[in-house]
Amino acid sequence: MLRTSRLAPALLIPALLLPACGGEESADTADRAPSAETSSSAPATSEAPAAMSDPIPVGETISDPVLGHQISVKNVIRNFPVPADSPMADKELVLVEIEATAGSEFYGGLYGSEFRLVEPGEEIPSPSTGAFDETITAEGLTPWVELDRGATGTGWLAFFAYQPGVPGLELQYKRSAATVMGSDQQIEEELFTVPLPDPTS
Repeated sequence: MLRTSRLAPALLIPALLLPACGGEESADTADRAPSAETSSSAPATSEAPAAMSDPIPVGETISDPVLGHQISVKNVIRNFPVPADSPMADKELVLVEIEATAGSEFYGGLYGSEFRLVEPGEEIPSPSTGAFDETITAEGLTPWVELDRGATGTGWLAFFAYQPGVPGLELQYKRSAATVMGSDQQIEEELFTVPLPDPTS
């Protein structure tokens, strides 16, 4: 079931309307962003990752009544294979498929940085990462691409769970607070949260 919560607005003056994160990671999640770099001690070759598991249907919808975004959360893939020589090989890569249409009333679109993975026991949600887009594409899947206003697209967002196999994960869409330029309209920050299915095995 979709869950929302509202937070106090901040004073921001974007061009017409831009999310507070401006398509970039916000400060509260930047320190959790995984890196695609490998250490100098990493092996020159990687072991073949395990086979990809089947998608698990989600079937939830997020509607942002202020910005006009319509987001359908379609499927989740738990334990997506990560190369053994990756610095994140001991974490779980979680893919979430969304189909979305960005609102057209305001300037700005729908960004991957507006989605986060909420993990039980972890204080800071994990931001989406594009570090494994090539691996995702190699499995025949389409990585998520940011949408301009009014555009529609479908793709897979990638996140790391810091406790592999943990139950109770949630996808969170964060609408950042903003001020509409040329008016006194205030956009309040709001969180929309969708529960994700647990691993089937």
